[in-house]
Amino acid sequence: MDVTFGTLEQRITMGQIIHCSHTDGVSGIIAALEKATHGDEVNIACGRYLVTNPISVSSGVTLRGAGQSQTIFVHEGHWPALQIIDADDVNLEHFGIESTINSTPRRALPETEPFPEDFPNHNWPTIEWGALWIRSSQSITVRNVHLCGQVQNHGLNGLCASDCRKIEILSSCIENYGGRGLTFLGVDDSKIISCEVQNCYLQGIAVSANFEAKISRSEIRDNNCHHNGGAGIGLFSSESADLRGNYCWCNGTSGIALECTPNAPAEVSWASIIENRCFDNKGSGIQLSKAYFWCFQRNQCRGNGGSGVQLIYSQENQGHQNGSIFSKNSLSGNKNSGLFISNGNIGKLINNDSWNNGIHGCEILNVSGVQEDKELSEISYNHFHSNGHSGLAIFSSQIDVIRNNNCWKNSYFGIILKSIKELLPILSKAEIVGNQCHENNQAGIALFSSESDNLSNNHCWDNAKSGIVIERSEFESAPPSKAIILGNKCHDNQQSGIAILSSESDDCRENECWNNNIHGIILIPATETADSIESAIESLLQSPAPKAKIIDNLCHRNGNSGIALFESPCELIQSNECWNNSKQGILISNTLSRPKIYLKENRCHSNKYGYTALNTDEIDFDHNFSWRNNSPPARTTIDDVFLGNIDEIFLDPEESVKATAARIRLKCHGGNISNILSKSNIPEPGLLSRYLVSHGAIDDLKRWQGASPTISPADDFKSEPLGATFKSVYRLHHQNNNYYANDDEADVVRFLQTSHSSEGAFWDIVYNHSVNKKPRKSVIAVVGNNQKLIDSMILEVVRADNQLTASELPDIHEAIDARDKAMVHLDMLGQRLAKPLVIDYTSRSQLALQSLETKTPFLEPGSPQGIHGILSRLKFLFLSPRFLRDAIGTFLGIFTLLIFLGFLKGAPNPLNNLTGTAWFSIKQNLMGLQITDVVEMIFFGSALGYFAFRLNSYLPAHLKFHRPEYQVRHKTDLQDENEPATPERKLPWRLWVKRKIYNGNVCTLVIRNVSEWLDADLIALRETIQMCPPDKSLIIIIETPSKTLLDRTLLRPFYDHEIRSLRMKEVELNVYLGHETESLQFDIDKTAIGLPVLLGTQSFGQRDQAAVEADILRPELSVADFLPMLVIGSTQYSPFHITLPLTVQSRFFSPDTEEAITQYAELFPGSTVENLKDSKALDLLRRYADKAASVTVIQRKNDRDKIEELVGRHNNRSDVASALADVFGTNLKARSWYVVLLLRCGELHALDQFKRSISQRNHIRPRWNQAFLTMRSAFLLRSEALRISSGIDDSDQATDITVTRTTDNWHTAINLFNNVSVNDLEPQDLMTISRIFALSLNAPDIKFNITTDLSSNKPSNNSPKNCFMNMINSKLIYFDKLDRVYAYSRCVGELRPIFDVLPESQSNDLHEMLNDRKVTGLDLAQFLDNAIDSRSLLESLRLNSGIKMDMVATLFSVLARHAETVQEQIMLAHKVAELTAQGVVISASARPRGVSRNLSMPLTEFCEILTDPEVISCLTLGDATENDKSVSLSDLIYGSRGSLQGSGTDKVRIEIF
Repeated sequence: MDVTFGTLEQRITMGQIIHCSHTDGVSGIIAALEKATHGDEVNIACGRYLVTNPISVSSGVTLRGAGQSQTIFVHEGHWPALQIIDADDVNLEHFGIESTINSTPRRALPETEPFPEDFPNHNWPTIEWGALWIRSSQSITVRNVHLCGQVQNHGLNGLCASDCRKIEILSSCIENYGGRGLTFLGVDDSKIISCEVQNCYLQGIAVSANFEAKISRSEIRDNNCHHNGGAGIGLFSSESADLRGNYCWCNGTSGIALECTPNAPAEVSWASIIENRCFDNKGSGIQLSKAYFWCFQRNQCRGNGGSGVQLIYSQENQGHQNGSIFSKNSLSGNKNSGLFISNGNIGKLINNDSWNNGIHGCEILNVSGVQEDKELSEISYNHFHSNGHSGLAIFSSQIDVIRNNNCWKNSYFGIILKSIKELLPILSKAEIVGNQCHENNQAGIALFSSESDNLSNNHCWDNAKSGIVIERSEFESAPPSKAIILGNKCHDNQQSGIAILSSESDDCRENECWNNNIHGIILIPATETADSIESAIESLLQSPAPKAKIIDNLCHRNGNSGIALFESPCELIQSNECWNNSKQGILISNTLSRPKIYLKENRCHSNKYGYTALNTDEIDFDHNFSWRNNSPPARTTIDDVFLGNIDEIFLDPEESVKATAARIRLKCHGGNISNILSKSNIPEPGLLSRYLVSHGAIDDLKRWQGASPTISPADDFKSEPLGATFKSVYRLHHQNNNYYANDDEADVVRFLQTSHSSEGAFWDIVYNHSVNKKPRKSVIAVVGNNQKLIDSMILEVVRADNQLTASELPDIHEAIDARDKAMVHLDMLGQRLAKPLVIDYTSRSQLALQSLETKTPFLEPGSPQGIHGILSRLKFLFLSPRFLRDAIGTFLGIFTLLIFLGFLKGAPNPLNNLTGTAWFSIKQNLMGLQITDVVEMIFFGSALGYFAFRLNSYLPAHLKFHRPEYQVRHKTDLQDENEPATPERKLPWRLWVKRKIYNGNVCTLVIRNVSEWLDADLIALRETIQMCPPDKSLIIIIETPSKTLLDRTLLRPFYDHEIRSLRMKEVELNVYLGHETESLQFDIDKTAIGLPVLLGTQSFGQRDQAAVEADILRPELSVADFLPMLVIGSTQYSPFHITLPLTVQSRFFSPDTEEAITQYAELFPGSTVENLKDSKALDLLRRYADKAASVTVIQRKNDRDKIEELVGRHNNRSDVASALADVFGTNLKARSWYVVLLLRCGELHALDQFKRSISQRNHIRPRWNQAFLTMRSAFLLRSEALRISSGIDDSDQATDITVTRTTDNWHTAINLFNNVSVNDLEPQDLMTISRIFALSLNAPDIKFNITTDLSSNKPSNNSPKNCFMNMINSKLIYFDKLDRVYAYSRCVGELRPIFDVLPESQSNDLHEMLNDRKVTGLDLAQFLDNAIDSRSLLESLRLNSGIKMDMVATLFSVLARHAETVQEQIMLAHKVAELTAQGVVISASARPRGVSRNLSMPLTEFCEILTDPEVISCLTLGDATENDKSVSLSDLIYGSRGSLQGSGTDKVRIEIF
């Protein structure tokens, strides 16, 4: 036992380190612990230590082992292995406890008597101790400890703490205990973070009040709890202010449970439940019983045996019920409902997604019988879809408001309110406002014996029954439903728009119902199912009659009537408009005597019948209007009963009665023109004649051509509600193999919204392969900081393949989502998922960004070593058909020659014994050598030697016996870009790729951290895809850090802008927009990833870690500062990298590296580059970097030396900044200033890379794309440094020095850029240079006025400024040639990359300039007016072809406006018929752009020009994509999520061309 005194203040608090070797045994450990005093540390060497009696640790002592699997306490007693009792400030670290005993008596405490055998298990808690026991202590930390027990030993917990404070359990693993894995009883202010608890008989983690009803309070974060017999995590009469980030799966009951314990029945559990994932548990995902939460957000519950989230019997607490928020949770594939609430008070239910659940998306049930008890105050902005019953179901419950929810494709109703017979007189009641309910198998919204004081502004379409149903429940005592129905939109439903069945509406007003299969609005008594017509009529007459006031509604294009009343008293039907219905505008059918019905000021037109009534004695008909109906407007079709006078429409007080009648007759019937056209055999002359006399209105022409125009302005709402749910995956969209919006415009690559997530897109592809038998080749670009997402996808694929192998799949009828269905069908077909091949492309991206090339083959790993390398080579050779063919051929050739020689040498019976003949020849050679034998041996040896020499030709590069060191070299402009340096992609490479990737039926290749492609890798990637067999599916996942790189990382490998199409059209391209890396954040309490892991010092002992931390604390720049500098100085646009030579001749830094480090040293007081030239320190830096999780190491060879490049990973920036708290402690000011210095170093590095990118040397052209990314990276780092430094109160002048130094570098870089001569630019380079110039305007002390400089710009030289000005001017020209609104949208779309980076003031000035041009520009109609001949007309049509649908509408409006005489109208009618026959038609949504004033050409000449085939080609609509749901590549790169969500409905879409 050795004692060492500490020397580092940062790591040891004036204590001593006591070392215990394995030979000291447990007795030595106990002696060391007894000897240790406050502040001492007891280090235990590797080995297994048998513990039969408890080892006690006293206050202030640290007990540290050599690692979880290195130092193990073998626990064989009926007592704790380790115990901490009445102690403070104890640390337990880096060891394991292995409990081997199979049975321990169940007792509350180790010293108490065992419980009786019949003691109930459910009376929890019963056991208050465990293998590691903490009692009546505080400030205890357990870190990196592994506890493993015996699951059959029900008398032993894993870790148990009781009556304690400030207990922290960190990064530990507990498994296989017969009690609970981790138990807190009456523990306050504690933490359980980053632990894994699995396979325990009861709960994994249990936090509970103790026997004295003292509650526990704990933070429970980032834990994995799975395969436990009870809940994964349980809170029992306890609290957790941060229950976050836990992953609970495959537990015996719920994933997470909050309940009351019998020890403290009056104390309810409370928690903030955030970002937890609960999958595949046998009970509910998360269950609260008599419990509350402060916050319930962003949790995922999927595939659980109960509900996703279940809230049962929560106690009343009016102070909290309206303040708590349940939001942004994802609930899918659960056996019961996604969310089940029984008498629960949770305040607000907002922005959740619940789909594919077995029952309801959300189910709320009042079981308390107390009518005043409201469950929720608000349910809004949720998505409920594809559930087994209804989307949102409210049973005998009262909700304040149900608002703006989206419910679709549910098996029953979208939203249902229903009152249960057993709970009467309690009724369901809620305001239902602004919801979207569509494609449900019954009604969109349904009320059964329920009430709504405000059922308004809902949108219901494509439902299998009616859009909105207000109905009385089926049981005898059920009361009628009552609702105020206002401003709803109901269309395209299979039954009626709004149905009121035996219910009441005091105000049914301002609703719009169209395109429903039966009626727009119907009132009818509710009937029961009848066996005959007579019984049905009897049931109808006996049912309670509905009542309503129907006012100001719009009902049109319905399959039967606009408004229909059957046996329904209606006090008032007023000011409704009904048109284009297949039968009646308004139908009243009352066979019984009912109260009088008042019809007042209604308007019915363009129906088959205007008004139809039966038993009209009870109808008061006053000031109603009717016109354009097929039947006489003043009579009914039933009983021919006269209704009274129909008031005429179109009344003008200044006209005489005769003049008004003549005008209306001409307008409605076309006058004599209709008769003339009918004689010319023109179909439907009445419609066409009304267009001819309309002076520019085109709706009648739309009808004549077969389109359905919008008759009322309210019809504008009919467009599909795109963006109702945000979809994160976009797929490359094309029509007829064209990936552009219009062939006459510049490139607009378009994408279509598809799946909800990248995981969903992946399993959709597998589903199509297995179920639909459609193999695919798909690429999914995953954008943003999605490391965990891709890791989980890879694990999910491996897990799914293991399920296939083990046949652990659900029954085909139990498969819910695409994943389960796909896996079941793969199993039925005998197919399998291939394990993914995962490639980290960081190093190759770094080479590509520096215009370097390598001949190292694509996809190949490093060379295997030792016995593994030999076996890998032999396995590959013996599975290679080419090698086996040549080897067998060589053997047979030698064997044949031996037989021939044996025959010549007199072998006995040579033909009967071939093997003996060959052996005889060999023996003769050995016994007596002759000249022929020597020649023979030379020949055989040469053949075998040549075959052995060629072994490398059968192997891929990484398996070659003497693998060459592939040299990296610069790519110059002298190279042919179409013929990049070709790595060794010969037959062995292709064979290796086939084995590694195509070893299943659905194959996955994951390429991570792609920022740029090597040219040779583009070809290799396409070859890899071409190798895919036609009966297999290939899914390539490309991880890229930023959406600004999409065109480089996704389109560049597959897309050819010259041919405007894919190079490989069978490949399906997808984009998943995840969350990109946010601004740098650091939190003092964040401990998820330690600094040793991030910086790579965890493998080198405590002394090395302490030395690195001490160097970081020094004010001078040291080698230890390079590692955090590499990470914090990196961004998603450009990484920070440092190059270090590996050869002896270049011991320290290259000149370029030394110059850069000199700049960094100037930011640190008292630092010089000479102090960093320490070979030992640099060697340690390389060793740490090899192990660092936040740094990538690239070893390569340039022209002279071997070099090593260290590259920072931007995804770990915030982790490193947070972990620096381990060094700086609570000194936030010092840590913040240190981070600012590292950011400034990154800024200087990015500026250096920018200057290198625009330099013109060594025949290398400027790399403009890389220049833009490095400048953007520099700006991001600068803004973060300014943001953090603004919060530091420091009078030191170091801040000014830092700002001055970086500002000088900015001026140098921008001056260098502004003096670059740009010649022979490609179009994409011109845009990139313009973007760099716009971005440079954000630099300090830059003065530029875009309005003044643009007006005075003279392109006298090829400077970047003039590139920028020319780019702006080239877009402003649109206003001289295009419709003003179209020109504005083109300008804004094409300049969107520049708007993205301009300073706010300059952006506003440019927008104002474009708006001024839009106001003063010309409409399309005015351009047509100004056409003086066929050439100018054709030019206007071609230039405006991007708005082709509106262009056709404008043209026909101009023609009708100038057809004034009968002769001109007849001539125009024939011309319109001719153009229509040739495919020139108006779409239903098209509108004229502008009003024509004066044609420059005569109308006859204008019409003659329209017969020109080129004009016809311009006017033919073809496959226009103007109003589809797609978005452009520019939308994906530069658009926000909000703009993407609504982009499908924008009339003018912003695009990049």
